[in-house]
Amino acid sequence: MLKQVINSTEGGARIKGTIQLSLKDSIKKYCQKPIDKSIIKPLLTPADDADELIEKVIPLLKNDIDDLNDIITNSRKGIAISHGIKTLISRHEYTKLLPKAKRILFDKINKKASEEAKGNPMIITRLFFERAIKKLTKCRLKTIMVMNEKNFIYSEAAHMSTIKNPLVNVAVYGASRQIQTRGLKVDASINHFLMNQKDAIIRTQRNIIILKAAYTAGKSLKKSYKETLKLLTKYNKTKDNSLLASNKIEPINLDDAEEYFKAKNWAHPLLDADKYITHIDNTMPTPVPKKYHKALKIYEKALKMKNDAIKEAKESETKYHDKMNKLLEYNKLLKEAKEIGRVDKDFDKALKLMNQATKLVPDDPEALWGLATALHHAGKIKESIAKYKELIEKFPDNVTFKFEYGQVLLRHNELQEGLKIIGEVMEVTDEFDNFLTRIGDIYLKGDLVKEALVAYNSYLEKFPFDFEAWNKKGQCLDKLGKKALAQKAYNKALEIKPK
Repeated sequence: MLKQVINSTEGGARIKGTIQLSLKDSIKKYCQKPIDKSIIKPLLTPADDADELIEKVIPLLKNDIDDLNDIITNSRKGIAISHGIKTLISRHEYTKLLPKAKRILFDKINKKASEEAKGNPMIITRLFFERAIKKLTKCRLKTIMVMNEKNFIYSEAAHMSTIKNPLVNVAVYGASRQIQTRGLKVDASINHFLMNQKDAIIRTQRNIIILKAAYTAGKSLKKSYKETLKLLTKYNKTKDNSLLASNKIEPINLDDAEEYFKAKNWAHPLLDADKYITHIDNTMPTPVPKKYHKALKIYEKALKMKNDAIKEAKESETKYHDKMNKLLEYNKLLKEAKEIGRVDKDFDKALKLMNQATKLVPDDPEALWGLATALHHAGKIKESIAKYKELIEKFPDNVTFKFEYGQVLLRHNELQEGLKIIGEVMEVTDEFDNFLTRIGDIYLKGDLVKEALVAYNSYLEKFPFDFEAWNKKGQCLDKLGKKALAQKAYNKALEIKPK
């Protein structure tokens, strides 16, 4: 292998061909060289199409700020409701809320909702609360159910907004991981919640932790986004390039040099020592500060470490010269193939380059993946299917390869097998949920209207502002004779895009 791949996801997968290492250990072992920002600054000039890019970014930032406002508002409301629920169910009179008759009733309502929603958990929960609350008279149980319904609405709205912002999603994921280690994972059924006071309190606390993570991340990001938006809006009016370059002077710190040296990092101490020595030499203070001699020692030590590193790198270069040349040629072929395929659409030439690359480095997946993709775009579907099978056999844990394989099967009119493969992938990851609308289109074209409706409903749960999906949902409902519901879907599409 000419490349080493570190798997620091810290998840359950043991990916073939990778080295398993925690993120902390990966950073400690490999991320040892700081960036000298003073060297980078002269390079930080606006791109040739900077004005055009900024024009596009400004509305995107505004949309992101709107999404962050939704996260902040819904998280705050969800936290407030959750605290209210926790306070109520902690009282003695709330220890036994669910008599047997109500438990049987709730099970029936939940079962019927599940059948109608075809297993979609969001729709099931919504239908359950709506119908269960109607069956209850004024009592403590109804109060808790109403509060839980509101909590579900706000929490789900916050969750849907976090999906749009990867940074907030990471914060929520971190909170979820924290929950796994704090004994906060309990039975999720509403009956269990109402019958087990201890677990109900734990579940509520779990929800508070996740919502707080979303709220905190949303608030923090909103501040940064607003500052960026203000800066870019000002630049858009003035075209003052200095607004896009940082004038912040990096502070000099010699006290942390030994910590860097312990980590075998000489670059940061060398830069700081050099800056301090240069400053003293230029100003020539009398007497010379004691810190000057400290800076000299740090500089000498860092310089020796630098020279040793250069020597080691040169020796390594000599030792692995042939392998490095092969790797450079491999990367060059990949780059050329991608460029020719993307820009010139010359897939035959791209295929030749990809074949050359795979012969150079047969164990690397990128060239084989590129070859499978190029065959697909060149219309050589059978050959593409064979390459994707080879990829999946070598890298069975890679969901992207499997998902693309399913798409190629669809193009080859192997609809049943293609949808099956794509379905298997979508069961283990939500990375490709935007493809649900394409699945709906396939079913609709094949006159499998009920199946198409399920796909569109699932898609709209994640992407509720896609007017085209609402329109197609309306078409499905029309075909099923549900005219009133179809009209509601069409109205929703018009509400999103009136024109």
